[in-house]
Amino acid sequence: MDNLATGSRDNLALAAELHELDIRTEALEELAKRLKPKIVFYLAAQADVGTSVQRPLFDAEVNVVGTVRVLESARATDARVVFTSSGGAIYGECERPAREDDEPQPLSPYAASKLAGEAYMATWNRLHGTVMSSVGSGMSTGRASCPRSRAASSRFSSTGCATEVRPRSSETGTRRATSSMSAMSCEHCSPPRLHRRPASLTCPAALPRPSGSSTGSA
Repeated sequence: MDNLATGSRDNLALAAELHELDIRTEALEELAKRLKPKIVFYLAAQADVGTSVQRPLFDAEVNVVGTVRVLESARATDARVVFTSSGGAIYGECERPAREDDEPQPLSPYAASKLAGEAYMATWNRLHGTVMSSVGSGMSTGRASCPRSRAASSRFSSTGCATEVRPRSSETGTRRATSSMSAMSCEHCSPPRLHRRPASLTCPAALPRPSGSSTGSA
């Protein structure tokens, strides 16, 4: 299922069955009860950092409220969920490649909402005895990717990336894959800072701001 906000039916195989709906709606639970899936690969998200800064309520509606609806829809049919979290945004600025046991320090509403999604999954596992898991993969792209995603991915290519998967606490039953990337000097910061991601995606000074806003320090 997909609401095709950034995708296209043309990207699917002709034999694929598409259910066009939004994860924020009650129709998701109705669909789950009808299909009775055994496993749900949860890839839907508001994934643009700039949009999350400009429209934090929208970001939370999709990435937090939408996540709860997915978890509840899956629980109603005893389905497992594999949640695609952030590839590293939850760790904020890093002086070295982030490790899974590093303290999360999100710097954008997008990163905060992804971290909240992981917390909800862990809570459902403890509260309801579900078996939900989480993975934070590096950015992937291909012919079917939207132009913005391909452009962002191309800026990663010169940094080098390795992905490491480590088991998390058995209490949560989740797993993450963290991306190790070379740090890059940011031209937007004064004095220059190092960013694990392209500055245009992570640096607060480089993110688009709503009209009338200003930058400052606190």
